[in-house]
Amino acid sequence: MHAILHSRPEGFDSVEEGIDWQYMFDVVLPPAHTNLLSGWFPSLSSLFLGLRSARLLLLAGAERLYTTLMVDQMQGKFWLEVMAGSGVGHLVHEDDPMKLAEILADFWRRNERNVVRGNVIKAVGEV
Repeated sequence: MHAILHSRPEGFDSVEEGIDWQYMFDVVLPPAHTNLLSGWFPSLSSLFLGLRSARLLLLAGAERLYTTLMVDQMQGKFWLEVMAGSGVGHLVHEDDPMKLAEILADFWRRNERNVVRGNVIKAVGEV
């Protein structure tokens, strides 16, 4: 990681030069890819919500949680765990592996095979 940080330029002669550098090293996606991402994330949320098994959504922060996901979480359709405040960023598994392990173990224990209103809800890992 230090090698990557030390290889970055200290500055650029223009904004355009900085943007070109970011595209060249895949720091950001070119504008053509933003349409793909804006369509991909809502589709991914729909697929997640359509699963018929125990579900856990683990986030480093909830500032970008889609309204649909927020409403469904409030209705108890999945378990949301936000690790904000524990010093984590994008790589929660590296930033606080012990906390992540605790969350996953607790999720597993809570979601052994359940029966709700006569309907069997699949346990974690059950196909």
